[in-house]
Amino acid sequence: MKKELACQVQDIPEIIQHALLRYGARKKINHRGYLRYFKLKTIQALKDHLKQEELLYLIDHSNSYLIQSHDGRTIITMGKYLNH
Repeated sequence: MKKELACQVQDIPEIIQHALLRYGARKKINHRGYLRYFKLKTIQALKDHLKQEELLYLIDHSNSYLIQSHDGRTIITMGKYLNH
């Protein structure tokens, strides 16, 4: 039986939104948009480019996600995975 992911819609910090849009993995969810989320490989790759406190902040928000419009211009919704 496959475990369902639980999520909570809420604002996430703007800096995390920008990091997701720039570096987050992208998965097409329908004809209108993409899911953006952090993969472990992404965080590991950013490790060498961030200060220690920035990296810890990113790790604290690594369960964040956002839904981006297909054209990339709009954030439709955002939140955090609760069981990530």
